[in-house]
Amino acid sequence: IPYVDPKTFSRRSNDNTLTKFKLNEKSDFYSVGVLLWELSSGRPPFYVKDEEYNISLTIEILGGLREKIIPDTPEDYLNIYTGIIKLNAIIAITSIASIAENNQSNNYKSNLQQHFCVT
Repeated sequence: IPYVDPKTFSRRSNDNTLTKFKLNEKSDFYSVGVLLWELSSGRPPFYVKDEEYNISLTIEILGGLREKIIPDTPEDYLNIYTGIIKLNAIIAITSIASIAENNQSNNYKSNLQQHFCVT
């Protein structure tokens, strides 16, 4: 349940008509965001020992419940998974591209320093 896009649980559209939400690429982004949170926390989302996920958790997630941010999570990593979890895939993709570009730049600088003693 915690890995599924909350829009899946909603059957009402903005004009209050009943509709069936179809999973799409953005749904996958949401699931990846939850997985990234799990990697930073070291535990499954909403984990309570000896308890199973239930309908009340589904309703709470649909209402906006999200796991708390893990202390000392690197800011760039945090921006990626919170952006994804907030269902804003554009911000997440931009963050991923920005971090990749930054890492590439840092690797280049590191290689220069290592091979040419540049400071």
